[in-house]
Amino acid sequence: MRLKELGSLLLLVTLAACSSGETAPDLSGSPQWVAENSPPYSVGELSAEPVVRLGALEGSAEVEFTSLVHVGVLRGGRIVVVDRGPNDIRWFDASGAFQYQAGGRGEGPGELQFPVSATLIAGDTLVVYDGRTQRLTAFDPSGSLVSTQPLRATSGFSVRVLNMGEGGLMAVEHRATFAMDGAEYNYTRDTLVLMIPSMLAETVDTVARLPGPESVTWVQYDGDQPVATRQMELPLGEVALAAPVSSGAVVVRPGEQGPSFYSREGEWVGQAVRSDTRPIPISEAIQDQYLAEAQAAVQAQAPGGVRPPPGVVERDVEARFALLADDQMVPAFDRILTAAEGRAVWLRRYVLPGTETQPSRWSIYGSDGSILAEVEIPPGFQPTHVTEDRVAGIETDGFGVEYATVYSFRIR
Repeated sequence: MRLKELGSLLLLVTLAACSSGETAPDLSGSPQWVAENSPPYSVGELSAEPVVRLGALEGSAEVEFTSLVHVGVLRGGRIVVVDRGPNDIRWFDASGAFQYQAGGRGEGPGELQFPVSATLIAGDTLVVYDGRTQRLTAFDPSGSLVSTQPLRATSGFSVRVLNMGEGGLMAVEHRATFAMDGAEYNYTRDTLVLMIPSMLAETVDTVARLPGPESVTWVQYDGDQPVATRQMELPLGEVALAAPVSSGAVVVRPGEQGPSFYSREGEWVGQAVRSDTRPIPISEAIQDQYLAEAQAAVQAQAPGGVRPPPGVVERDVEARFALLADDQMVPAFDRILTAAEGRAVWLRRYVLPGTETQPSRWSIYGSDGSILAEVEIPPGFQPTHVTEDRVAGIETDGFGVEYATVYSFRIR
């Protein structure tokens, strides 16, 4: 396995191999540019109604979905859907008519055990990462198996695969850190490991390690012996986001209010800033909002509607908030998506707890750091693939039923 380490806050995206004796470049200099973004921005619009919506509570088995992982749009408008329930991939024509399927439960070539992520790369090739078998499986647009390659991770269930453009593929692993000591709650900082796997050979370049989400590990002891642990992300804790673009990569580092851009050679090209993004302190009102959401979630998951003992949820949330820094701010963004074959990146403005029923707001950045548009996404819709004129994703209705949905898209 080829490994290429670049130090903690930096990112190199390159498809070239390097020798084990190669040293990492010094990337500590100032950015070459700063993109100043101020409103008004162009407006991105989704169609009032979906172009295609696939899914049904009852009906044809081809359009019944159990646990959607990815919805993508191929050239010509065809649609591909990855469903974790039956562990299969289904292709539909541009009108939504079923064409064929691949995959199926198993460990043989082309079979899947637990798909956790997928992406379309050049030539409409679909690459699926299976968390249980820890391997990448590629299918061509006809549904035929192209290749299968291993991609080992600390936890295969926390790996995302992303389209770099120009046929490239990048994988991001969320590597959890467990800190077990005498405290009931332990603060930890997880790690994001960025990798470039090969679909042609069993090789992986580890290109960067970034500080990931802030977490807390709860430890239960029996005397001096730890007997159980549970790791949870800190409420409103600082996160790191990373995604490839055709010119290099985009990173939102912890505490930053805008993305930084890197070239394929690992040079810090610049940073995007905006006059309308201001840090939001974590106020008591936001903590109360988070607590209300946590209480509702616990109530919804409780068997038979049984409520937890009084004060349990409150103490848990209070303990986690107590681990945040006094000057902690609400993160600026919480999701990142590579768009249009790596020519743009979408960043979702942080969604505060309890506001999921409202439209989410995404900023679309070009590779020069300029904001191409701001777009509102309907509540309940999670984009998974964006092209020049289509946004595909997973839509969930009020009853929890999932649909594979595609909207048309334009910037006006």
